[in-house]
Amino acid sequence: MRIENYAIPFLVALAASAAGAAVAPNLVNYQGVLRDASDKPRNGTFDMTVRLFDAASAGNEILVDAHTGGGGTPVVVVNGLFTLQVGGGTLTDGSGAGSYLIPASVFRDYSAVWLQLEVGGEILAPRLRVLAAAFAQNTTNLGGRFSTGYLDKTSSSQLKNGALTIDTTASGGLALTASGASYGAGVFTANSSAYFAFDDRGLFSTATSYGGIFQNGVSASYAYGGAPTYGIQGFGAETSAIFEDVSGDSASLATSRYGVDATGASVGGSFANPTSGATAGDHEWGMIGHGTLAGAYFLDSDNSGYARLAYSDFGANAYGNTAGGWFQGSGVGQAYVSNGDYGLKAYGTYPSGVAGYFKANLAAGETWIGDGDTGLWATGTVTVGTGSGCGGLFQDRAGEGLQADFACNTACPNAGGFARHDPPNITSDETDLASNCETTTGVWTNRTKNFLQNDPRDPERAIVYTCLEGDEVGTYTRGSARLQAGAARVRLDPTFAHVTNPDVGLTVQVTPRGTFANLYVTSVTTDELVVAGDDPNGRGVEFDYRVNGLRIGFEDVPIVRSREGDAPLPGKDELSALYAQHPDLTASSPRARFAAMARENGLLKVANATGAAALEARLARSAGGSPAPPTLEGLVPPAAPVDAANVLVPIALDPSARAGDLVVADPGRNGRLVPANRDTLLAVVGVATESPEDATHTLLVAVGGVVQGHVDATGAPIVAGSLLVVSPVPGHAMRAGDKPRPGTIVGKALEPLTAGTGTIKVLLMFR
Repeated sequence: MRIENYAIPFLVALAASAAGAAVAPNLVNYQGVLRDASDKPRNGTFDMTVRLFDAASAGNEILVDAHTGGGGTPVVVVNGLFTLQVGGGTLTDGSGAGSYLIPASVFRDYSAVWLQLEVGGEILAPRLRVLAAAFAQNTTNLGGRFSTGYLDKTSSSQLKNGALTIDTTASGGLALTASGASYGAGVFTANSSAYFAFDDRGLFSTATSYGGIFQNGVSASYAYGGAPTYGIQGFGAETSAIFEDVSGDSASLATSRYGVDATGASVGGSFANPTSGATAGDHEWGMIGHGTLAGAYFLDSDNSGYARLAYSDFGANAYGNTAGGWFQGSGVGQAYVSNGDYGLKAYGTYPSGVAGYFKANLAAGETWIGDGDTGLWATGTVTVGTGSGCGGLFQDRAGEGLQADFACNTACPNAGGFARHDPPNITSDETDLASNCETTTGVWTNRTKNFLQNDPRDPERAIVYTCLEGDEVGTYTRGSARLQAGAARVRLDPTFAHVTNPDVGLTVQVTPRGTFANLYVTSVTTDELVVAGDDPNGRGVEFDYRVNGLRIGFEDVPIVRSREGDAPLPGKDELSALYAQHPDLTASSPRARFAAMARENGLLKVANATGAAALEARLARSAGGSPAPPTLEGLVPPAAPVDAANVLVPIALDPSARAGDLVVADPGRNGRLVPANRDTLLAVVGVATESPEDATHTLLVAVGGVVQGHVDATGAPIVAGSLLVVSPVPGHAMRAGDKPRPGTIVGKALEPLTAGTGTIKVLLMFR
C-alpha cells in the first residue's frame, strides 16, 4: 500500500478570554488517499495507528494514537480518501523520554514532529513532518508572550514565576502595601515563613532552622531568633551578647573561652532567694552555694536525674534513670556509678585503654578489667600452691574450700592456663586447661566437659550431659527435607560453610521417615546437599539428614602427640561414694542404659568384660582406686568362632525370624530385623543363621559368604547358578527374571530346587 498525504493543520491551543471563550480541542485533522500496490484507490474499514517521532527516521517515539478495533474506532476509506483526527483514538505514551498523552503537550515541547502511519500492521513510508498554519503560531501570545505571563486584576490567585521587583523611588511612596483578614502579608519558602502585621505582633517568622536572623552590615556579628533548642543565639567577633549598666557592672555571653563572663564590684555573679543563695567569683572561691538542705542541687527538666552537693553527710549525692553518675576524661574512657544493678560500670577502648585499672600502692599487683577481649587480666608476684607469680588468687578467708590460681607457674609449659586445687592437699587433683600452652589446640583436660540443667522431675537433682569425644575437630549441621520428583536439593545452614573445610572430610547420613526408601546422596558441599531416591511410586519421601565436616584450620591437628604430663583415668572413689549414698542413680549411667537395651531387645549377653579391664589397666587411674572389671550384661556378643566363608553380625532379630530367612530392617520396630517380603525388595540386610559351634543355636546375621537359605520354586524352578531375588513368601528367595531390577539381587543358588519351597546353599552377593 501507499498513501498520498493531503493536509495536517497545526493544533492551536486557544486561551479562554475573560468572558469564558471556548478552548480549542486537542485534535489535529489529517487527510490522505490510500492506494494498493497497483495504485488503485482502496475502500473499506482499516486499523490505522499514528506514531509521532522527533526525527524523520529512527529518533524517539513521543506519542501513539491507535484507531483500531481493539478499543478505538477503525478508519473508513472511500475511493481511497480518508480523514482521521490525531488525538481522537486510543492514546498511549511513546517509548521515548517524558510522558505525553495528548497532542497539545507534544507540540508544546517539540518544534519538529514527524508523523508515521501504520495501516493494518504495515508501516507506510516516508514519515510526514507536521507543519503549522502561518498565523496560528501566535494565537496564544500577547506581545510575544503567553497570556499566562501577565498579572491580572481579577480575584483569582496567580503564580508569578521568577523574581518580582517593585520600585517606587521616583514617587517616594510605599513600595508595597498589603492587608488581609489574618495578617498584612506573608512570605513563604519550602522550609520557612514570615508574617507581617500578624495579630498583635509586628513580625512573626518560623523556619526549620531559625525564626529570624539579624546581622550587622559591616561586621560578622549576628543573632538568630528561634534557633534550634535556643530562644536567641548570637555570634560576634568578641562576644555573643553583652549587658552592662551605667556603673560598669557587666555580663558577657559566649565571650572568648567563657560561656558567661560577668564582673561586678563585689562578685562576678549572685543568685539568691530569702533563705539560700549562691555566688560566683566570690573572693578566693570560684563558687559558693548554701541552702537549708544542700549546698547545691542540680535537676534535669523531667526530674529523671539530679545531683546534690554538700547534702547531709555526703559530699555528693546523685541519682539518674541510667546511672547515679557518669565520668569521662579527655580520652574515650568513661565510668558509670550506680548503673542499673552495677555499683560501678566502666568502659575503655582497646588497645589504648581498658574499662578499669587497679594497682596496689606499694606492691606489684595490678589488674586490668575489660582489656580487649580479656575480661580480667591480672599480674602479681604471689607464690601459691605449686605456682609462683600468680596473676590472681581466689580463696575464702579461712583457707577452706576451693582455691583457684590464675596464670601461675604450673605444669603448663608457658605458665598460662588455669590451675585448680582441692584442699586440704592443694597440690593434688590439679587440672590445667592450658589455654596458653597450645593455642592451636584449645582446651586440654582428662576429665569430661559437661552442661548442666535442673531435673524437672526432682528439684533436688540435676541432669548432666557430656560432650561427645572424637578423633577430629568436627562440625555438623542437620535437618529434615522431602523428595520432590525423586530428588531434593537442601540448602545447608550458611554458617556451616563459614567454619567447615569444603574439600575434605564431608560425610552424610540420610534416614527416611514413615516408610522404607532407597535414598542416596548425589552430591554434598558445605553449601548444599543433593539427595535422590529410587521411588517407583513417585512418593515425596520425607527424610532426616546430618552432614559432618572438619573445622577449617584444624584439619591437621594431630591425634597422637608428645606427652607433656600425666593424664590417667579419673579415680572412681567419687562415683563409689555417690552410688553408696544414692543407689538409684546407677540406673542412669550409660553402662546400665546399654545393658537395659540389650535385655529389652533380646541381644546377645556378655560372656565377660576382660577387654575393657585390660585397656583400663594399661591407662592406669589416678589416686582413688581402680574399679573391678565391669560385669554388666547385654553390651556385646560373645567372641564366637566365625566360618571363614561367612561374615556374621550380631544384630537384634525379631522372634519370628528363623535360621535361613532373608531379613530386612523394619523401621516401625526401631530397626529390628524381620523376614523379608516383596515390599522390601531393596532393603535386605542378610540371612539369619546359627552361630557355628553354639549349642544354644543363637541366631546371627550372615551378610556374605555361603549360607543355608530358604528358597521358593513355586513360580519357576531353581537351578544351580540362578540369580535370586526376594519371594512373596516371607523370608524366602526365588529365581530372578531375565532383567532383574538393579539392587534387588540377593545371591546365587549353588543347589537346585525344582518345585515348592525348601532350603539350599546360597552364595550371598547383594547387587
